[in-house]
Amino acid sequence: MFSFLSTGLLAQTKPKPKQKQPSQAEMNKMMEDAMKAEGMSKEEQEEMKKLMKDVMPVLMEQNAKTVDYAVFTDNKQLIPKRDAARINAIAKKTFTNADVTATTAALYNKLMLKAAADEKAIIVKIFAKEKTGGSLMAASIIAFLQGHFQAAMGLAMKAVVADPKNINYQNNLAAILSQSGYPEKAIPYLKKLQQQLPGNSSINNNLGFAWLNLGEVDSAKRFYGMAALRNPANPETKLCAGLFNEIKGDPIKAVEDYVEAFEEIPNPFTENMINNQKAGKRIEKMDFEKLKQRISIHEFFTKKWIELPQFSNSVTGFNNDESIKKGYDIMHERLEKKLEELQEAAAAELDALMDKGQDEFVKTMAKENIKGVNMMSKPALYITKMLATYQYEMMQKHTQEYAMLENYIDEQRKIKNKTGKNDKCPDFDRKANEFMQAVNPRIKEFHQKRLDEFRTWLNAWCTWRWYLTGNVKNVVINEYVGWVRAMADLHQHAVEDLKIEKASCVESKENSPNNIAELPIPSFNCPVVVSMPVGLEVLRLSAEASALNENNFGIKQNGGAMPNVSISFGVGKTVITEPGLYGNPYIKTANGSINQSGYNYADNSDDELVPLPKIPPVDELTPLDPKLLDNNKNQKVNKEDAQKLQQAKLARQLLNKMMTADCSGKKEKEKFTVGLGELVLEPVFEVGLGELELWDDEMKAWVNSKDEYRFEDGFTVGLGKLELLEIETNGLQTTITNGLEAIGTSKNFIKGLFD
Repeated sequence: MFSFLSTGLLAQTKPKPKQKQPSQAEMNKMMEDAMKAEGMSKEEQEEMKKLMKDVMPVLMEQNAKTVDYAVFTDNKQLIPKRDAARINAIAKKTFTNADVTATTAALYNKLMLKAAADEKAIIVKIFAKEKTGGSLMAASIIAFLQGHFQAAMGLAMKAVVADPKNINYQNNLAAILSQSGYPEKAIPYLKKLQQQLPGNSSINNNLGFAWLNLGEVDSAKRFYGMAALRNPANPETKLCAGLFNEIKGDPIKAVEDYVEAFEEIPNPFTENMINNQKAGKRIEKMDFEKLKQRISIHEFFTKKWIELPQFSNSVTGFNNDESIKKGYDIMHERLEKKLEELQEAAAAELDALMDKGQDEFVKTMAKENIKGVNMMSKPALYITKMLATYQYEMMQKHTQEYAMLENYIDEQRKIKNKTGKNDKCPDFDRKANEFMQAVNPRIKEFHQKRLDEFRTWLNAWCTWRWYLTGNVKNVVINEYVGWVRAMADLHQHAVEDLKIEKASCVESKENSPNNIAELPIPSFNCPVVVSMPVGLEVLRLSAEASALNENNFGIKQNGGAMPNVSISFGVGKTVITEPGLYGNPYIKTANGSINQSGYNYADNSDDELVPLPKIPPVDELTPLDPKLLDNNKNQKVNKEDAQKLQQAKLARQLLNKMMTADCSGKKEKEKFTVGLGELVLEPVFEVGLGELELWDDEMKAWVNSKDEYRFEDGFTVGLGKLELLEIETNGLQTTITNGLEAIGTSKNFIKGLFD
């Protein structure tokens, strides 16, 4: 029952219009469908019905707080009919900087004449306090995410007027206009930006989205094609590629594109598209090597947990080796006692509830779990499913590899134990040394690899279990203590496996144990919090946060659909970041959920270091050259690419530092603040010849004391003081990249708003 409530309802429940409270019959039908999907027996169904009499009101209350979204049954429904009138109304003249300011001011005046009173009130209230472009754009993005589309447009317009040279603000305004139902007003801005940055995938993606929402499929294909050429990993671009393949009559290739988009960042919108092609089983299993690069992972278990002792591998060092082993035995015993105490404390609240009886236990747990469902629960459900599948595979693989290791040890032991007629003590010692020198490196390599794989997996699991429903009655903490024990058992087994041998013909003596530093037990008493900077504002994403209401502008959730977009983070006013490209981190919003990608980057792939060809300006009526669709994998990193790689690395480092385990218990409003000292790069050190340089493995370049990078081609690139100061004074730049949206989901839409 508990499994059904914590995962089944989360997966099965569909949102409903806010204005219509579901009838009892509808609620019963929803419950019947969920129980059938879980394969419950009749007896189990009767028990569940009794339970749900108390739980269903809590479920309905929670659903009332949940952001609505449109569920579509046919992916082709995402393409509207061609709107010739609006297409013909698009300004033919290419915008100049002066046109941007004048047009934006005119749009703002029209908006304020017809905007809804509550939307207008948000704009007026915020503009009375905030005057800078950065603050106004931050407020605009928060309003956008909260479903206040008219307010988002107005605030974005004010940001553009306040800082007309910031091209990122122009892109965001255009993206918000399109997502709000006015793509014809967005296109002139985007055409201007495309001339300035012709290859930028975010701009081309947003142009494709604007044309698609006008029903102009051919133009949309061309721009999405250019976006895919430069940034094929962009999940928004990948979804559109799949949609076009589906229209073309190639459902197999379409599903491949949808699944790859889901692999980039799991979310319910992409799941909807996959399920419409009856390919849901494809996303139940995903390669963890891909997943760990794309999800946030908090480091609960540090690298201390994979450190193993170095033995002498010689009989002459037996006394010291044995002292080390004994020290580890004592350390593990002490650790187990601490874990027993922690588990007892964590289980106390749950035990007290159990004492009240089974019915009370189940009802309370069901209610609390439902209350804990929030905007991060859906992605967490996908990710924990994938992690559970991988954990089983990982253990199977380790079992097979360990069997091979034991066979090798047995073979080496046979060699050691094979004696000759004239063997004496020195011969036995030599063979013992050869045995230890042969097997210990293999044993240590196996266990360190095993510990590191399990540590990475466990950090991911402990991060995302928080988000599923929160820590109800300390269930999550109790579970985590069990995982610490599992990690400790692996570590203890590794130490015990290493071989030590004493010298032959030498009288042994008792060795006192070494004092071994204890392994650090992670602090599980605090939820993982990801702080998302929006300009100089910070939004907190945590297991306890059901919405983004804790913001400095006081913008509350509207109940309208959270837009389906990607928001990427970058450095500098002249940068329009591209999600995932160069390692740029981003978040994905979809169907009332949020997932963050690229904060961890546990294992950057070489592909991110390969520059993509520069794309010349292309008129939307010009066919796309098919040859451009083949990425040139042989190009070397140039100076521009190196700069963007470094900028993306800084953004990731900053965001990693903002991912914490929060023990304060407070949901304080935060400002994005960072000192320049926090932006120092942290390369992997390796000393080169001549002037002191250090090798940065992630950047594949040498870095000097000025944080300047020297690449193989010989050129040097650095961020410079101005860009560092830009981050300190304005925060990270946030760039909106439009995602597909079901028709008619634009909230606050007013027909003829800008006529």
